[in-house]
Amino acid sequence: MVVQLVLQNIFIIEGLHREPFHEVDESVAVVANPYVLEPSKDHYSHEGSNTNTNPHPEHKLLWKRRVLKEVCMFLLLGNIILWIMPAFGARPQFDYSMESEFYKFNIWAAVVNVGLPFGIFYRMHAVASLFEVFLNA
Repeated sequence: MVVQLVLQNIFIIEGLHREPFHEVDESVAVVANPYVLEPSKDHYSHEGSNTNTNPHPEHKLLWKRRVLKEVCMFLLLGNIILWIMPAFGARPQFDYSMESEFYKFNIWAAVVNVGLPFGIFYRMHAVASLFEVFLNA
């Protein structure tokens, strides 16, 4: 769970620092020809080599944005589930007896009851942040 939370926080931070995606109206946009090379000093020394290997760089950008949206939606739905269930009284921490036997029931109940609001608070804010990352993607 700690690894999941750390990776999710890194994903949210990187997603919030990402440049927002802006749709470009293709009827108004100027389209550059990717096959035309600008004349330069290096052009004459490498006449046989093709410096532009990817004629459609926007395809790679759209693919990355789609993967970002899919991962973001998965994390968003997972956090909604992990936020709503404890908010309505689900206490899966008491289903297994290992923690209650180790800490004794009274101490374990206090730890769960103190930590539960923090977990709900974290998941609620993670949902809001992931929704913002999803909208910017």
